[in-house]
Amino acid sequence: MKILYIGLPTTLLGGAEKRSFNTLRYYPFYVEVYLYIPITYLTYYYDILFSDREREILLEQLEFLRKHGIVINDNIIEFLEGPEKTLRIISNARNLHTLRRLMIFKNSPTITILKDIIKYEKDFIKEFLNDIQRINIIYSSLGESIYILSSGLYAKHLMPSAVHITLLHQALYTITQRLDPEPLRSLKLLGSGLLERVRLTFSPSIQKLLTWFSYKLNIPLDYEGLYKWSAKRKLLDAIFAVSREPLNYIDFNKIEVPIYILRPGNAFDSNILNFRNTRSKKDYAVYYARLIPEKGILEIPLIWYLVSKFRPTNLIIVGRFFDKKTFSSFRKLLETFMVKDHIIYMGFLHNKEELYRLIANAKVLVYPSHSDGFSLVVLESLALGTSVVAYNIPALRDIYGSLPPVKLAEEGDIKNMAATTIKILDKDIEDYIEEHEKPEVNRFIELHSGWEKVAETEIDSFRKILTKNRG
Repeated sequence: MKILYIGLPTTLLGGAEKRSFNTLRYYPFYVEVYLYIPITYLTYYYDILFSDREREILLEQLEFLRKHGIVINDNIIEFLEGPEKTLRIISNARNLHTLRRLMIFKNSPTITILKDIIKYEKDFIKEFLNDIQRINIIYSSLGESIYILSSGLYAKHLMPSAVHITLLHQALYTITQRLDPEPLRSLKLLGSGLLERVRLTFSPSIQKLLTWFSYKLNIPLDYEGLYKWSAKRKLLDAIFAVSREPLNYIDFNKIEVPIYILRPGNAFDSNILNFRNTRSKKDYAVYYARLIPEKGILEIPLIWYLVSKFRPTNLIIVGRFFDKKTFSSFRKLLETFMVKDHIIYMGFLHNKEELYRLIANAKVLVYPSHSDGFSLVVLESLALGTSVVAYNIPALRDIYGSLPPVKLAEEGDIKNMAATTIKILDKDIEDYIEEHEKPEVNRFIELHSGWEKVAETEIDSFRKILTKNRG
């Protein structure tokens, strides 16, 4: 079986890219793999990935995959090795800067954006596929990325006999269907800190309207319409999902494309269990994620103001801010709520052992995320023996809701988040250990221990779909 895998496998970005890297390395044991990384997706993350340190790590990770037998499009390696020269060439030839502005997606129909990206990528895709014999599976590994999905749709156009499958991690684009007014503070549009001082002057109906409007400005793509359009043109054959969360928002009967829920859909590195610690906890909390408003970073200062007011404790934050506006807003909120002395920002930790020790020694992970399809952050914390306080969003409720060490507060309920965090910090250690050693927790950890299980699940699903299509 030959697979054209479309994505950006790296541990430098979010959970979707980390998942790609960790599963893809096992693929060559079972199938022949060709990895296509869209230039447009790299360009989208240019400011994050193209510092000397990050670019070096990304090249090392891609070389690691190559040594495992995965064929990667050469233009990507050239792009990473000489980005300034390559950027000039591409910019002159195809107006790259205009393309990069598409990332805000304002006032453009989804199909128009799709076609613009395909126009940009198509020569690179054609060149890469030119010497490849028949492909069985085209796998767009991040269905929420217009760049990755566009490349998959065009590859299917070039190879209509292949089966095209896309993977959904979350339904962020329909978050407006469940947002209450309280999470307004988390929006990019209103994340300056001013909202904290004036939000009480808004009526609930106005807050709800602003919530909807703000997310529509940030995430206006009609993905359900795009999947429907793709299926009608026979460019999309199946959809994978890592949890049931997308089913809450997308009517797949209208799309007429089968959906498969992968179990397990995610995993953690098995060596994490070497750092697992439920007994020798230290008196601090931790928060780590992509530091973006959707993950609740702008709610952290208020949560910690309430915690430290009643129980002075340090919170350690690990991760990378993805834009200057969010970082600026975060610093203003630290000043507003006077929590600078209790919040320690450590930045992005490249040393994974240091990260694992930090989480394993913490007594609680505080995770006010509005947007997750599974959450590797929660999974890793659970594997490391650290309790979690998070919002009761659909994916976390579906996957972790029955596990005693994971406490879920209603989305936006800052007071409950703070109160639950204090309860865990004060919890008797024997009761703490008992929660983490319950049979259902151990079974859950065993199921998700090791990325090879996830790779096998995907490849097994590929084979079943191919057999079904041939029949």
